[in-house]
Amino acid sequence: MRSRGVIRAGALGAAVVAALLLSGCADGRPPRPVDSAATTPVEVSGYGTERREGRLVFSAEYTIRNTTRAPVAYKIAFAFLDSDGLASDLKWVSRTVRAGQVDDGTVWIPWEGRDGAGGVRVTEVVQTPL
Repeated sequence: MRSRGVIRAGALGAAVVAALLLSGCADGRPPRPVDSAATTPVEVSGYGTERREGRLVFSAEYTIRNTTRAPVAYKIAFAFLDSDGLASDLKWVSRTVRAGQVDDGTVWIPWEGRDGAGGVRVTEVVQTPL
C-alpha cells in the first residue's frame, strides 16, 4: 500500500545539529530551522494514497528521533508532491518528544481529484528544547 521514501539523518549529523541547537538556546537566540537536505531528526518511512472516512487522502508515516538529553518540541513542514514531483500541499505538524525517545506519527491531506502521488518531503524542522 505504501511506497518507501526515506530521508535519513546520520548519527554524527544529528549530534552536530543537537549540539548547535542546544548552544544556540543557551545564549537566548531563538530556535532555528534545520536544513532537511543536510540532516534532520525526521524520517518519512512510507507514503501513499488511501481511503479514510470515505474519501481519498495522501498520507505519510514519519519518525522523529530526539537524540538530546531534554524534551524537544518539533514543528515539521511536510510537502506532499504530485505525480510530477511538484509540491502540491504543505502541512505543518507539532509534536513534543521526550529526551532520547523516538516518536512515530502519520500526517495526511485530502487528495480527491488529483492524479498520482509523487512523494512526501520534509521541508523544514524547527526544534525548541523545553
